Amino acid sequence: MTSKGQGLSTREDRRNAGVPVARGDGSALSTPTRSVSGHPADRAETKAGAAAPAVAADRPARPLVGEMRPGLDFVLGETLRRDPLGVTYRTRDVGGAQDVAVTLYHAAAASTQVAVERFQDAILMAAFEHPAILAVERVGRWRTQVAVTRRLVYAPTLGEAFPRGMRCDFARALEVLRPIAEALDAAHGRGIIHGDLRPEAILVTRSAGPLLVGCGVAEGLDLNTLLVATLERRTEWGWAWLEAAAPYLAPERWRGVPPDARSDQYALAVIAFRLLTGELPFAAEHVAQLAELHHIAVIPRPSARRAELTPAVDVAITRALAKVAGERFTTVTAFIEGLSGRPSRPLVVTNPASVSGPDTPQRDRPRRRLLVGAAVVGGALILAAIVAIAFR
Repeated sequence: MTSKGQGLSTREDRRNAGVPVARGDGSALSTPTRSVSGHPADRAETKAGAAAPAVAADRPARPLVGEMRPGLDFVLGETLRRDPLGVTYRTRDVGGAQDVAVTLYHAAAASTQVAVERFQDAILMAAFEHPAILAVERVGRWRTQVAVTRRLVYAPTLGEAFPRGMRCDFARALEVLRPIAEALDAAHGRGIIHGDLRPEAILVTRSAGPLLVGCGVAEGLDLNTLLVATLERRTEWGWAWLEAAAPYLAPERWRGVPPDARSDQYALAVIAFRLLTGELPFAAEHVAQLAELHHIAVIPRPSARRAELTPAVDVAITRALAKVAGERFTTVTAFIEGLSGRPSRPLVVTNPASVSGPDTPQRDRPRRRLLVGAAVVGGALILAAIVAIAFR
């Protein structure tokens, strides 16, 4: 998740807060990895089936920071998941009582010491306790890469949990979407943006419900800059990530606008559409075509692809997938309430110019048309750049 001004942003801040950091000579930390207290993942599936020891409630878990020594601190085991941004392994914690999961991120995150510290700071700034977030236990350098350890949870990703296009029944979809929406709103309230929300970022456990993964990673890897750089010059790993993320990127993201709460909402709306219909709202063979659809295509009605879905679902999806970010719901939870047919709480607008919805006054409609027109023009320009790269 991308963070905006929260948490421990510097090494001195971390020292003052009692968070261990690597020594100046680069030697490793000797402090063992802590388990995350009170987190639902403590009760989630593990091969051993045992719950982690609890930590006192007045001791909020903070990730440890410092170098990780392969073979001394940790020993890699089986591969759990592969992603364009990194690979996750089951890992034996030599100094601890149980295995953990470690994700080794792309080497670009460790290209310089500045990059390493940026990644570590982003992870720390996004660290907070929530029942639907799989918290980080440790972050640091792993030889030539940066690594993050989390509690070991044997659970499929959202796409793996629901095969055949991810389609599931309506009640089950809400069971998955609601906790993730609440986690996102809690993060947004702290100035934290996920920035890379897709099915691979959600684990579906039997006992703890859905868990959001990847807090701080978009900021740590500077994915917005990666997106722009990939559109300008086709880098191998940047393009691999873009192909995975493209179905979930809001129109403004394609124009280089940094992610915010509204683009997170858009991504969850695409996931919701897929859970309810088994299809993506916009699909194309090529990224360039997909970018165009996000910008100018009419938003499809879910009920046209699954007859039993209600008009409330159509309305909620249409609003959450609005081309103009200001026309989406004010919170992600409000989107889920609209999806379920429940009226959301009254809208409190602190800046009327920044939010528009179904009840936008008549005098504001020309402005809305202007915004949509600007979005389409911007989309055409970015599309031209994508096409130039994709087909060269």
